[in-house]
Amino acid sequence: MIQISIEQVANQSVKFQVDQELYEITIRTTSKATFFSLKRNNVEFISNEILITNTFLIQARYQATNGNFIFYSLSDILPSYKNFGVNQFFYYATLEELENG
Repeated sequence: MIQISIEQVANQSVKFQVDQELYEITIRTTSKATFFSLKRNNVEFISNEILITNTFLIQARYQATNGNFIFYSLSDILPSYKNFGVNQFFYYATLEELENG
């Protein structure tokens, strides 16, 4: 798994290259929740979904081409930019890594 650096700011975008695929993850925070959007090669295929800890960001299997993103939290608290890099982290795992557990 590869850890993707996210900052302790409420609204941000992160680009991540895997082979020939360029991903752009946008994280937005409101007073109630944290949301994310996901682009692959400049095509948005997930828009303003609620960010949930310890789950895959790409839920539809056919959309996960080479791997998937995981927003991991050491505790059961909701995602908060104040915890990014402290006890909440963002990872990318290849399909091979996911299949091998």
